[in-house]
Amino acid sequence: MFKSILVPLDGSELAEGSLPHARTMAAAFGACVTLLHVSEAPPETSINVFDWSLRKAEAEAYLLKQAAELQRAGLPVECRLLEGPAAQRIVEYAEQQQISLIVMSSHGRGGLSRWNLSHIAQKVLQQTSSSILLVQAEHAGREAAAARYSRILAPLDGSRRAECVLPVATRLIAHDQAELILAHVTSQPFIFNRLMPTGEERAMAAQLARLNRARAEAYFEDLATRLVRESFAREGFASDFGSGNGAVVETALPVSDNVVLTLQNMVADKAVDLVLLSAHGHSAQGQWSFGSVVTNFVFYGSAPLLVVQDLPQLLNQQPLEEFARRPALQGVQN
Repeated sequence: MFKSILVPLDGSELAEGSLPHARTMAAAFGACVTLLHVSEAPPETSINVFDWSLRKAEAEAYLLKQAAELQRAGLPVECRLLEGPAAQRIVEYAEQQQISLIVMSSHGRGGLSRWNLSHIAQKVLQQTSSSILLVQAEHAGREAAAARYSRILAPLDGSRRAECVLPVATRLIAHDQAELILAHVTSQPFIFNRLMPTGEERAMAAQLARLNRARAEAYFEDLATRLVRESFAREGFASDFGSGNGAVVETALPVSDNVVLTLQNMVADKAVDLVLLSAHGHSAQGQWSFGSVVTNFVFYGSAPLLVVQDLPQLLNQQPLEEFARRPALQGVQN
């Protein structure tokens, strides 16, 4: 899971909105935190070089101050100061140091804008191979020392790739005694027809939707009773499912023509404070960084979004061809 966490900071309060989440993740996973500040390359004139040296010293002092707050919580922390294009240096450092998780704010020194992401955050998301926790700066709670997740939403599509989020989910709900919502949206089968579908066609579509939902229900029942319980036992945590004490696992199985809209509405309706998604689902289009559901949450979501990179975990578990042979639930997208 997450052994090392990278937190890019540019000195702004907006960027600092990621720190409470980094603290919670580090405590939950026993990870080392690296605070990273990237400055522009120093100018060439001697006068400006003096100014640059002063700004560099200020940046170092700033990182040490932020690190001290995390160290007081008993977390191992390192500070790094780099020069160059911010997004490029963040991605390069994460790759060189084999960072497990990048925790960053959607906006920083440039301030909030009409766009859901700053250009730096967008570039990092598109280029990194690390898992990433994106915190929407507009809704970040910077007043809290650590983020606390009460309700975590984990949409699944029945694929092994999507299941990569389960070890992360179980660790987080055990750490925060949170509620985990396992969700699957069964989409209505599309009927290609220039005219109105016949009664027989509508009946076939409805039958297929019922079949898919029944399979999803059985699949989630198995996850809630087997995978999650085994994960808790392996971690040494106790849990009471549905008893009101400790962690609770809930399942949501709506039927809808719009998967992403249904999930986005679920975030608001259920007061979800963390969305947990695998980078890809059963479609597994390798030419894109993320699947369609993740992309929608990146650009239109309001809750913190943790995207777990699925391919490295799959390769560490079993040969990839074994996962390709596993049938996915029908009528879903991810």
